Amino acid sequence: MSTTNFTLTEHIIPGCHIREYPGSTRTQEAVLQLHVKQYTPKNQAQPIPSDAVTIIATHGAALPKELYEPLWDTLHTQSTTQPHPQHPPFTLRSIWIADFTSMGTSGILNEPHLSTTDSPSWHDHSRDLLLLINHFRSQMPPIGGTIITNLAYLHPRLFTTILLLDPIIQLSPPDMGFGSDPPGNPNFSLWRDDVWPDRDAAVHASRQLLTSWDPRCVQRMTEFAFRELPTRVYPVSPFPITDGSEDGEGDKGGKVPVTLTTTKYHDLLAQIRANFHSRDEDGRIRVLRDTHADLDPLAAGIPLYRAEGRSTFLKLEGLGPACLWVLGERTFFETG
Repeated sequence: MSTTNFTLTEHIIPGCHIREYPGSTRTQEAVLQLHVKQYTPKNQAQPIPSDAVTIIATHGAALPKELYEPLWDTLHTQSTTQPHPQHPPFTLRSIWIADFTSMGTSGILNEPHLSTTDSPSWHDHSRDLLLLINHFRSQMPPIGGTIITNLAYLHPRLFTTILLLDPIIQLSPPDMGFGSDPPGNPNFSLWRDDVWPDRDAAVHASRQLLTSWDPRCVQRMTEFAFRELPTRVYPVSPFPITDGSEDGEGDKGGKVPVTLTTTKYHDLLAQIRANFHSRDEDGRIRVLRDTHADLDPLAAGIPLYRAEGRSTFLKLEGLGPACLWVLGERTFFETG
């Protein structure tokens, strides 16, 4: 368990003030917060070696940042055991990971300010992480996903190495479920159930997703991917809330309805952005510069899009730090 190997410190810091898209927050002045977790090894050598490694991580869309704790435990084990002769030992200084502003605990903190009609930009989280690094710079001596890659573009000497796990960095977007596309992730996100009578029912409904997962990740998914009602989306529960007792005093045997920690609407908005007004009265395709300036003119007729993957792919030759690109054996992502 991560709490055995690491001292866990939680932080809440402000995100970048001006967001990429004008409609991603209810008002331009909204102050969004980042919920950050810092993992510091309990057995850290003192004084800390000058070459100790600081890791800045990001999570997948709508996946709680806590799901990566088993990976941190594995890194901790590898850093404290006799390494392979070809792999020198290393010291972990700290691991930092923050929830995207519309997801996980950050999403709960920012609920009053988030728009439910327009999409957040992945570039926003790159800027937020740059502010995080600057805010905690005293704890991150010089260190030297698409979000991490664009953070490396923002500051070419920030990282020495980046590791990308199934990054959505590609010229052609994944199937989005419109036109001739088969049903894709956006359809799943929008039409899936998102409220259950209790946490056990929520986990059972997700069993197909969790079948091949590490049990440690399943446990964290159970704990962090669902939240109890009432919420802003479900102020009134569609299920009865029971306390499990006859005298009304309540006990742990009761059932409390739950929903997704990251709402399915913000999960969807992180995957696609609407582009329904790119045709003028004469049927000509045009890019709306005030709202869709990031849209590639070659793809301006697509009604749903994400600009970040394509724009990031086209800049890969200029990426500064070393990069290890890892794709799962059965990934549905494309590389070109």
